[in-house]
Amino acid sequence: MALSGKLTKKLLENLGPGRHGDGNGLYLVVDPSGARRWIVRVVVKGQKCLSSGFLEPMAA
Repeated sequence: MALSGKLTKKLLENLGPGRHGDGNGLYLVVDPSGARRWIVRVVVKGQKCLSSGFLEPMAA
């Protein structure tokens, strides 16, 4: 699966702790422990919503 935003596979491997935007409300959150999760910010009827999930590492 190819990434279509501004975060590339190579960049993802080297990101430090923080919230890193990929565009259109998609963020990769990297914890100081190295744990990673994706969150999506959307607006539904004027209300901001966050959705997060944990993804298994993708096979090459």
